[in-house]
Amino acid sequence: MTLINALVRRACDDSSIRLRIFTALTLERPLPSLDMERRFLEPALDRLFGDYPQVDDARLLRDGTLPDNIEVTEFFLQAANSLIP
Repeated sequence: MTLINALVRRACDDSSIRLRIFTALTLERPLPSLDMERRFLEPALDRLFGDYPQVDDARLLRDGTLPDNIEVTEFFLQAANSLIP
């Protein structure tokens, strides 16, 4: 578990904790949706990301479940990650 994940989990468990995360860029491992995508991309993703842990605040933000006591500010955004479907 990374330090940031530990802080995020602690703030999720205790709403009296106010957590502000200010970061340049959160890198997330892409999740291929189709079997062909997975078979094609998996080897490259393994080489690029290795055992890089999933960042909990990015997942919560993407899922729309980030608690109100956690604020995430990124000043660079990955292309197309913040598009509304």
